[in-house]
Amino acid sequence: MIGPHFESLGRHWVNRYADSATLGAAIGSAHRVRINDPGRRRFFEMDIAAPSAEVDQPGHVMLQVVGEAKATRLDLSDLARLDRLAHLLAGRGRVSLSPTLKRMLFSLTGFAPPLIETSDQRTDVELWTSTAFTTAPDTNIPLRESPKPRRQVCGR
Repeated sequence: MIGPHFESLGRHWVNRYADSATLGAAIGSAHRVRINDPGRRRFFEMDIAAPSAEVDQPGHVMLQVVGEAKATRLDLSDLARLDRLAHLLAGRGRVSLSPTLKRMLFSLTGFAPPLIETSDQRTDVELWTSTAFTTAPDTNIPLRESPKPRRQVCGR
């Protein structure tokens, strides 16, 4: 039960509160997408997919943000999965990846140290834990605590 709700919170935050500096550019609405992987004969879900607000060709979508939101600790395999799914989407005729594509990983329990190291070295990867969100006094508006997301390291 927590997982689907947390995924929707990630999409809501991207749609409502994330600024274009965090996302790499202005975006359209973020949604969950289902992706067919013909090589594995399976469907996969990407929790967050948002197109660029700029439309360069009618009927064409350029993805600006892709993301996963999980209640569990995330590691490098989750980033690799996100990249693989993004490239499957880009393999469709009317979808491409923005040169400034952001990969956003949301976790309730934190991130493995190798994933944090990778995020520190790459500007296209953002890590967010539930502790990165607070509520402004007398409102329900989530706020970001610092210019760089707070990370929580979980033991191995």
